[in-house]
Amino acid sequence: MGRSEHHQVLQHLTQSNAPGGLFGPSPVASIYGPPGVGKSVLAVRVANSCRLRYVDGVLYADLRGDTGADCHASYTVLHRFLRALGMGEGEIPRGLTERIGAYRSLLAERRVLVVVDNVVRDEQLQPLLPGGFTSALLFTSRAPLSTIPGARHFPLSLFTAEQSLRLLTRIVGEERVLDERRMAEEIAELCGHLPLAIRIVGQRLVTRPHWCLSRMVHRLTDERGRLSELSHGELDVRARLDAHLVSLAGASRRALAALARACGGSFTLRAAASSLGCSLVAAEDVAETLVDHQLLEGPDSAGRYAFPVLTRLHARERFA
Repeated sequence: MGRSEHHQVLQHLTQSNAPGGLFGPSPVASIYGPPGVGKSVLAVRVANSCRLRYVDGVLYADLRGDTGADCHASYTVLHRFLRALGMGEGEIPRGLTERIGAYRSLLAERRVLVVVDNVVRDEQLQPLLPGGFTSALLFTSRAPLSTIPGARHFPLSLFTAEQSLRLLTRIVGEERVLDERRMAEEIAELCGHLPLAIRIVGQRLVTRPHWCLSRMVHRLTDERGRLSELSHGELDVRARLDAHLVSLAGASRRALAALARACGGSFTLRAAASSLGCSLVAAEDVAETLVDHQLLEGPDSAGRYAFPVLTRLHARERFA
């Protein structure tokens, strides 16, 4: 799926102060957004579009599922990066500081795009910053990482209704969507316009050509079973949302549970304060923390915060 963000990130990574430029360090770009919104897909596509600029290639690391200490994750990734940059196994330093120095020295002689996917904390990324003027860094995370020097942050949003319909059409075929356009629009709505969810539904429909779209709508309509429907092979919306909750502090989890139980799809700060038993200022702090973690949207012009559809279902299920 084409996204306007693709052009924005690409332009930032290939602007005049990129490799060979005269106006400062090479760019650092951050793509952030909720689980399943398509951050990894966009990062890979941008990297492919940068090949003419970063002629010495791409270094890629995926930190998803890494539960070790931040320094251990960086230590392991640096080993792979140094090998990819041509360093022999026996030449790779044992210490983390020495590995960082060797890595940055090698990148100083090359035009390389470093892509680090699914970063959770700033500390995981700091040792992987290329430094210098000839290479660049592109990373994805669920929340913006504010301490990375020089990073420009690009939020990735849920799809619009039109984008959702285009993705579903591309997967299941134009004929099936045209035959049941209203049902296709309903599928997109029930998926909360989350690209991962729409992709899963599309792939399930492809493997069941005898199913009409209305049958999938019927299966998705039951809120208690919807997350179970949004699973296909290794793609699983519930698993992605589960992983997201792991990084949430206990107080924020309790607040999320209370708001998911007591509030509907959207709510005011006054309703949040009542549900949480706290002041308006404290309720705003809680809501903004959940916004930072991509678990709430808003506030809108009326001051209302809103749950993404599938996030609310997941929270109510997990904290039942």
